[in-house]
Amino acid sequence: MKKNNNINCTLHDIMMTTGAQQALFLSALCFLDPGDTYLSSVPTYLGAIQAFGAFEANCESIPMTDVDIDIDSLRRNLKRLHRTGINPKFLYTVSNFQNPSGETVSLSNRKELLDIASEYDFLIIEDDPYGELIFEGKFIPPIKSLDKRGRVIYVSTFSKILAPGFRLGWVIASKQILDKLILAKQAADLCTNVFSQYVAYEYIKGGYLDKQVVEIKKLYKKKRDIMLDALKKYFPKGSKWTKE
Repeated sequence: MKKNNNINCTLHDIMMTTGAQQALFLSALCFLDPGDTYLSSVPTYLGAIQAFGAFEANCESIPMTDVDIDIDSLRRNLKRLHRTGINPKFLYTVSNFQNPSGETVSLSNRKELLDIASEYDFLIIEDDPYGELIFEGKFIPPIKSLDKRGRVIYVSTFSKILAPGFRLGWVIASKQILDKLILAKQAADLCTNVFSQYVAYEYIKGGYLDKQVVEIKKLYKKKRDIMLDALKKYFPKGSKWTKE
C-alpha cells in the first residue's frame, strides 16, 4: 500500500476480509440503520447496493458526467438533504475504472470529495479493486492517500490481481473505525481463512505479485483493445463508450 498507492499505513491500520464484498457488508453493518441515507455515484457496483440495501438504507444517487462524478450535483443534493435534516452516513465510490461505467475520479475531484465530506461530516468508502490495473495514462493516488482526517475507508481485493475467486480482501481505516469493523467481523466469521493469507503473503514476499500484475495488465489490455475494435465495427452510429 505504501509503495504502490502512497497510503501511509501500518499493519495495525489494516484488517483482512473474506473478499472486498465482506468489507462492504461490514461497513454497512457498522454504520447503517434502517432509514439512514448514503450517497453513491450511479451507475455503480451492484454488490455494494445489495450490501447496503440489506440494512434498509436509502440511496441518494449522484450522477456521473461523461468523465467523472458530478460534483455540482453532489453539492446540490447535499444542500437539499441538509435542509430536510438528513445527514448521509457515507459516500460510496469506485474511484478507479468504475464498475460498470469505467470512469476514474480525477485528482481534483478526489480532493474536493474529501473537502465536501468534512464540510457535511460523512465518511467515504473507497472501493479500489482495479487501481493497479492501469493500462495507460497517469497514476492517480487513491482518495485514502490524501485523507488527513481519517474519513476514508479503503477497500481492495486480491481477486483482480492474484487469482479470481481467491476471496481475500482488506480494509484500511482509522483506529476508531477499524475497531468497530473488527468487532463486527468477529461476529461474522471470527477470522479470514488463514491459509489463503499465507499464500498471499508468500506470493508478495517472493516478488511474484508485482510480476503478475505486469503480465495480467498486458492480457487485459489485449482483451480491451479487441473489445474496442468490435465496438467500432459493430455498434451503431451515435454509440459512446469509455476507453480506459
